[in-house]
Amino acid sequence: MKTTNKLDSVFAPIGDTLGYVLIISGIAASFQTLNALILIFLGIFLAFTRNFVTINPSSKKIKTGLLLFGIIPYAKTIDLKQGMKLKIIKKNSSYRLYSRSNRTLDVNSGDYRIVLLVEKMKPIKLKKTFSLEFAKKEIESLKLALNLEIANKRNHTNQVIIN
Repeated sequence: MKTTNKLDSVFAPIGDTLGYVLIISGIAASFQTLNALILIFLGIFLAFTRNFVTINPSSKKIKTGLLLFGIIPYAKTIDLKQGMKLKIIKKNSSYRLYSRSNRTLDVNSGDYRIVLLVEKMKPIKLKKTFSLEFAKKEIESLKLALNLEIANKRNHTNQVIIN
């Protein structure tokens, strides 16, 4: 069964917020001038453009790319071959926000990514989960569906991997 996973926003949380602000501003300004449609289209682009992955176990293919404006796919297809491996990687990300009163706010978030390791390429993100237990269940189901192996504890870049 074919599954599609939307992974991350391309422009981070600030791009999403800016996109929504531009959409609202464009709608408000469109009563005065039709040039405000540029703001609306730019806002839709910023707010809804995402990374995605489509996994098709029956044809042994993975399609990875962007959903432009949230609906137009721009992707590359990868055939699954023997020697490719699955891994769970813990990702920690943080964003720093600055206010007008010179205060900073650090927002930390973390999740677990199931990635496909391909020779001579960067790891391809397949799924994003927020708990390690669910990531372990998902990697086992992907292992069975795609007929791939789970990699050992360290990968080619010496990142610590959780299995």
